[in-house]
Amino acid sequence: MAAGEIVRPEDLLKVPSWLETHPELRRRGIVLAAPLKPSYVYRTPFLEDPAYAVKILELEGEEAAIYERLRDDPRPENHTIPFELVHSERDLLIMPCLIHMDSLPFDTWPLSTFLALFLQIVEGVEYLHNQRIAHLDLCHGNILVADERLASFDKRLVPGRMYIIDYHTSRQLPSGPGVHPAIPLPPSQVRPPLATRLFDPYSWDVYCLGKFFERMIKLLYWDDPSPPWVARRITRWLVGDERGCTNVCHCRPTARRARQVLTVVYWAVRASELFSKVARFDICW
Repeated sequence: MAAGEIVRPEDLLKVPSWLETHPELRRRGIVLAAPLKPSYVYRTPFLEDPAYAVKILELEGEEAAIYERLRDDPRPENHTIPFELVHSERDLLIMPCLIHMDSLPFDTWPLSTFLALFLQIVEGVEYLHNQRIAHLDLCHGNILVADERLASFDKRLVPGRMYIIDYHTSRQLPSGPGVHPAIPLPPSQVRPPLATRLFDPYSWDVYCLGKFFERMIKLLYWDDPSPPWVARRITRWLVGDERGCTNVCHCRPTARRARQVLTVVYWAVRASELFSKVARFDICW
């Protein structure tokens, strides 16, 4: 688009002509129909399977480099969404179109089922941190899941597996968790506590996980003003008591510590649920 060109609101709802006719998309038979994020992300028709999303990567930033690093790592803790990276005048990211976690019928689930899915996300964040990558924009919109139907169209997908997307503002850092000092936070969908501008990047990811957990617990127990104490305790622990640290932050656990503790909590909650079922069966009997 030329400098100074006026963009009409209706143009934001259209797929750019250069993207519609992109040879790599045509070769794959991908026809885009609507924006998911105008000017950046577009998807195939809503009622058409398999569904794809195509993201236009910015020329600046580390997103393409991060995807390149993560593409060939087969370890199960790598929860990056399966993708193809197309290098051209504007790099393109082609990925399956998945659903958000709140699209699942999780309001009928026991707490242990939700904890199992959340543990996958924590595992994925721990993996990123082990690679010295801070995501910096973990939120509802950037955490997706594959269900049975979606997985049936793409052999790379696993039903019930959580996937992390959008490394637009992510950073590759020179040192890992517990060592790296605070950095200026990029724009994020999560509001920093205390209007903090500097934040330990790894601790910020855990804070965002805590806010995501808090959101999902409110949806899981939408009709209960007082969710289980263990859910409330996990939220407080992950969100932490922010003190405005300008160096390494100790206001909340690391992703590794969170994964370790939540694994124990998961098995304790599951055992409690099973015991409750057995007890109810005995009473009915």
